[in-house]
Amino acid sequence: MLKKIFELHGATELSKEEQLGLKGGNAPVCEENTTAKRCPRTATSPAYWICVTDPNEPCE
Repeated sequence: MLKKIFELHGATELSKEEQLGLKGGNAPVCEENTTAKRCPRTATSPAYWICVTDPNEPCE
């Protein structure tokens, strides 16, 4: 279920059903060729979800 969040060897992209079923979820259902990424909480902002094309992209 956390295939794309943690870059696991041989992992595949999350389906819409898997994205909706994430525990602690409220992950967005992303468009094709993008995946949900959870950005951690900082001193100035709460944790949040974004849709990215590259899961290694830094959170802004």
